[in-house]
Amino acid sequence: MDSFNSFKPFRRLLAENQPLENRLADHQKYYAHTHPSKKPELLADHVNLVNGYALRLIDTHRLDAVVDRLILPLTQQPFVTDAKIFGNFIKRLFLNTIVFHDYGKINENFQMERMGNSHFRRNRHDGIGSKHSKLSAFLYVTEHLHDIQTAAHFNGKTQAALYALTFWFSNAILKHHAAYLENDLKYDAEHILALKPYLQAIGIAVDDTFLQAAFDNFERKIKEYSDICFSDNSRFSIYALLKLNFSLLTGADYYATSDFMMDIEAEDFGVLSHEDTAAFSQKFQSTKDYNRFFFEHRKHFSEYPDDRLQECNPGNLNILRQKLLGEVLDTIDKNQDRSIFYLEAPTGSGKTNISIAAALRLMESHPELNKIFYVFPFTTLITQTAKTIRETLELTAAQMVQLHSRTGFHSKREEAEDGNYGGQRLNYIDNLFVNYPVTLLTHVKFFDILKGNSKNSTYLFHRLANSVVIIDELQSYPPREWDKVAYFITHAAHYFNIKFILMSATLPKIDDLKIENLSGDFCSL
Repeated sequence: MDSFNSFKPFRRLLAENQPLENRLADHQKYYAHTHPSKKPELLADHVNLVNGYALRLIDTHRLDAVVDRLILPLTQQPFVTDAKIFGNFIKRLFLNTIVFHDYGKINENFQMERMGNSHFRRNRHDGIGSKHSKLSAFLYVTEHLHDIQTAAHFNGKTQAALYALTFWFSNAILKHHAAYLENDLKYDAEHILALKPYLQAIGIAVDDTFLQAAFDNFERKIKEYSDICFSDNSRFSIYALLKLNFSLLTGADYYATSDFMMDIEAEDFGVLSHEDTAAFSQKFQSTKDYNRFFFEHRKHFSEYPDDRLQECNPGNLNILRQKLLGEVLDTIDKNQDRSIFYLEAPTGSGKTNISIAAALRLMESHPELNKIFYVFPFTTLITQTAKTIRETLELTAAQMVQLHSRTGFHSKREEAEDGNYGGQRLNYIDNLFVNYPVTLLTHVKFFDILKGNSKNSTYLFHRLANSVVIIDELQSYPPREWDKVAYFITHAAHYFNIKFILMSATLPKIDDLKIENLSGDFCSL
């Protein structure tokens, strides 16, 4: 699935962009951040650094293919005449929120008041004071609406669809310093007139007639165009593209700002290499006697007759556990194309051990998978399971984290405890972005990451891509929520290439629900 690719890769799209230093006269006079002990960071340098971190996150989590899959349903609307061109433009819209996010720092008031930059004088007429996000969004919207209007290959409906998408994507720029991603589009004629001079500063040539047509009644147009252009099967794609875009933009911006302000370059984004997965599998097969015994005698357990297991005793219970483990691994091997697996087994059957084996087998078979998330209803289960996983796989503090209210600050690096400030700061960043290949968290936290709009939860959204997610005690959800759970799980599995393992002693079969547009490759282990 990781090989899926329909549109231009992000690196190529970025290379096709004109860098800020080539479009902004006297670019070396514009600052992005100041520092108490070194020269200010140039705006162009910050933009390039953010772009670089974004590309590293995209490569690490293999997001090119994820974004392509999300864009694909939008290109399958009947009015789209050239899916490649249409899809590439949407992908460019996605990327350029990151590129443009701080272009508004060309605001003279920001330079003078926030940066203490003596090269500039106050502009009392721009209507935004020393703020920069609204100007960044205005520049982004104007440039891309102009490109949409002047492109010969877009018909009326494709222009309308891209018009709506442009404004929706611009929300990530508007809110990249806010606590939540929400719709906050506000453009009135007075503001547009006041901000118009900044267009020329970065080489955007449009006239008043274009601006009036672009921004007049834009909220009504967005609603009208979205109703006309987008069908129900594209709703999740749009939602996920906007949320993923905000996740990447805010994440890359945070990494880049910390890099300059703290002289700390983030290099470890908490994923497993192929070698790591192989090492984990080897440890799983050797650290615990019962697992070592299973792999040494797997054929024996698979052929052990069921009629000899009728008597209730510890020996038979252990054999049943081994048979169940073998059946699960065999079923996974026969269903490599499935995305959602049910693991239903009674209490005491070794579900945790089996789920570890299942996750590792899926990761061995699908090398693009590079993270594991364990999801539990209660913190006590997290603590218990963390001990089991740590002992079974011999995990270090850098490889696993518990994410819930009762855990304290997790130190990934021991040297941080010895007063190494850089190590402490990196530990903070790793906790903020949960840069650990194995994460144990609550149901509430997981679904907040998947569907919430707070910045702190959305920071982690991009990390879900290409992972194995094990959800324990699925029956703890109220039945009235099962349709929502099914909707998000099936769509996330498909678009983000997530392998879900849903386990419980009494498992509801959520794929049996009569839900419109519910699709997913379910398999019972």
